[in-house]
Amino acid sequence: MWRNMARVEMGLVALLCVPTLFFRILVLSRSSSISERSTVPRAAPRAVARMDGDVIIGALFSVHHQPSAEKVAERKCGDVREQYGIQRVEAMFHTLDRINADPDLLPNISLGCEIRDSCWHSSVALEQSIEFIRDSLISIRDDKDGAKWCIDGTPSHHPPPSKKPIAGVIGPGSSSVAIQVQNLLQLFNIPQIAYSATSIDLSDKALFKYFLRVVPSDTLQARAMLDIVKRYNWTYVSAVHTEGNYGESGMEAFKELASQEGLCIAHSDKIYSNAGEKHFDRLLRKLRERLPKARVVVCFCEGMTVRGLLMAMRRLGVFGEFLLTARASLGFLSFAFYILNNAGKGLTERGGNFGQCHSRRGKAAASSGGGTVDISVPAAPWHHSEQAVAAAAPVTVSFGLCASLKSEKNAMCPSTSRVSGRQHDG
Repeated sequence: MWRNMARVEMGLVALLCVPTLFFRILVLSRSSSISERSTVPRAAPRAVARMDGDVIIGALFSVHHQPSAEKVAERKCGDVREQYGIQRVEAMFHTLDRINADPDLLPNISLGCEIRDSCWHSSVALEQSIEFIRDSLISIRDDKDGAKWCIDGTPSHHPPPSKKPIAGVIGPGSSSVAIQVQNLLQLFNIPQIAYSATSIDLSDKALFKYFLRVVPSDTLQARAMLDIVKRYNWTYVSAVHTEGNYGESGMEAFKELASQEGLCIAHSDKIYSNAGEKHFDRLLRKLRERLPKARVVVCFCEGMTVRGLLMAMRRLGVFGEFLLTARASLGFLSFAFYILNNAGKGLTERGGNFGQCHSRRGKAAASSGGGTVDISVPAAPWHHSEQAVAAAAPVTVSFGLCASLKSEKNAMCPSTSRVSGRQHDG
């Protein structure tokens, strides 16, 4: 009997000790995980551009390039983007100055802004969006608390310089990043207006209630690209898209249209915009395996993805082997021209200044010797005029040999040059 009672007591003691042991193990494991997390480098501090006003508008611009694949964990952004970054910041300041200077537009009300850098990357954009929301919540709390504030640990009756809540957010440019930001902003009923996010998914108002944009969705771009492929009777092509929502949804729309028209896709691949040179070189070698049958490459890509492909073409000396069909923007065209002019013998034997390829359907292509950049959209049945196409659809760009267009009866290559395009990010 005494032995049984002793066993019961020992069992109770052991049972009572289990939570204590478990708690100690949990504390040790959490402390070790905390020490491990502390070794992860923090994100670099972000600069913020502000302009005071009665109503504050937030903005997310890609002032820097997105982090490279090796720097993603640190959220360390790349080099400054002059055209897509600095110019957009200055454009917003200029626009607000013009609005505030007009006495009839918003009388007795001034607009201000707070511009943050999204670095064309979702984690950085979310980090900056949280700052928008935090400032708004702090402003609301200070208005309600009223009486006393604590400044540097000392109570004070004078409020610290407070930030006004954000009335709405403009941007970011990337579709994938815009989706992430909208998922956060709509929780706090903050409206968002995108200037270049074109993903088809963003048209779903049930999912993105507070999202608006000033550009059409990728449905028109997919249709325009297919019309160009049909125009030149290309029936066997390769396809490449940027990893992420923009590229995936856009390429899905293109493939659906292509299947309806009987277009065959020899090879389909995807790549991140911030992938390293080895990844772009590997992708280009895969595309070369489909030569000479699939010489045309349809690219539903962000500008930096096309840039990576062009740089890979220059490294491998394969200019002229492919005809790359993709979207264009003014900044991208200037870079493309630089690449074409500096491609050397890999592009053409005779070189030369930029010329132009015309056709009777209104197509125009800037060319450098054998290389061409098709920078206009042909007349299409889904728009009544080419002006409507230019206003509503992304401009499409093609890289290849001007000789391939000269093979058509209605094409020629004069020596004059003209460049036009519409700024568009995706």
